Amino acid sequence: MNKNFDFILFGATGDLALRKIFPALYSAYLKDEICEFNIFAIARSKFDTQEFLAKLDEKSKIHIKDLSKWNEFIKNISYTSVNINSLDDFLKLSFKNKQKIIYFSISPDFFIQCCENLSKAKLIDADTQVILEKPLGMNKKECDEINNQVAKYFKEEQIYRIDHYLGKLMVQELFNLRKNNIFFNSFLNNNYVKSIELSVLETLGVLNRGEFYDSCGCLKDMLQNHMLQMLSLFMIDTNCKDIRAAKSEFFKNLKCDEFIKAQYLANKDAINYTDELNVKKDSKTDTFIAIKMHSLLKQYEGINIYLRSGKKMHKNCVYFVVNFKDDSYLRIQIQPNPKIEFFLKCNEKLQVMNLNLENLDDKEPYERLILSALKKDLSLFNEKEELSNAWLSIMDIVDNTNFTMQYYKAYENTIHFNDCEFKE
Repeated sequence: MNKNFDFILFGATGDLALRKIFPALYSAYLKDEICEFNIFAIARSKFDTQEFLAKLDEKSKIHIKDLSKWNEFIKNISYTSVNINSLDDFLKLSFKNKQKIIYFSISPDFFIQCCENLSKAKLIDADTQVILEKPLGMNKKECDEINNQVAKYFKEEQIYRIDHYLGKLMVQELFNLRKNNIFFNSFLNNNYVKSIELSVLETLGVLNRGEFYDSCGCLKDMLQNHMLQMLSLFMIDTNCKDIRAAKSEFFKNLKCDEFIKAQYLANKDAINYTDELNVKKDSKTDTFIAIKMHSLLKQYEGINIYLRSGKKMHKNCVYFVVNFKDDSYLRIQIQPNPKIEFFLKCNEKLQVMNLNLENLDDKEPYERLILSALKKDLSLFNEKEELSNAWLSIMDIVDNTNFTMQYYKAYENTIHFNDCEFKE
């Protein structure tokens, strides 16, 4: 039971807060995992608490199945209108409990001003934790700058850089399955493995995120953070004493060999990417990215690593494939319907052995991550050097403007490398 804490949410009227963060807090309350707390909802909108709660009713309740304790839960919420650039607004704030979690569900452009005013208003102390929502910059330089600025106000052990993929139980199991099952881990090395694939595929396009998506593309929106995090958990040493340090070392030794960028074209109900709302007509932003990589770590020498992700693909699926030198392979599906499949040679044919892992999880990622922060468990959050090294591993691609854009019909992407067609 987590109790006697203040949860201070900047950006409380935003889509992420209303769709994910408030439902996550309520879910924890419904399960009696939190009690005796205060939620300070903060945003620029000129609401009073009752007006904000009306908005919360409208936007958050649709994401909740069991509303039996909703009216109890919202009694813990108060709303304050704050202009992040106004110190006077911060001076009006006061919190109640010793443990304070400040969640920045705002653009990173406002992180530093917010930290500065919190500090000047004497609202930061040794018991204050801060959760930083991504993206933390669009390249290594911007990421390092944001982290260095935030570090002027918070120590590293007070900073929780969130990546919601790390809150997925099946993503955590990429490490735990290897650590807890000797046989599983014993063959994941260059004695047996030919290549490793990771695919993150979405049938959706950019929806109403055209302006944001056009500023980053699939490389920065998906691969640099979520995919590299999953890859590291699948490949770091299971005997490591510090998971975050091990991930940082893994990224430092990860190198790019080739890449493919592509955009979707009109097909069926889809329009061209460049015809999407708020997307530039001459955009060179990737809606599909594929990267061939390798690791300098000794146990992975000679193993090709292939990553791909895209919008308007033929299915929604997140999965690993480990290709062995004898042509058998292992497929680990993260979502939907988590499962592990071994494709083994039997009577000269590949036969599948299936391990269904559905119904293992009763928590949404944001709920698990918020509860971890309340327990001051940093293991599910990104460390400063880890993020910097993750960016470093792909900066050759980020900086490369001399590439040929490829194109694919929406829902029919068959783009692949010459030596890897990606298993389905």
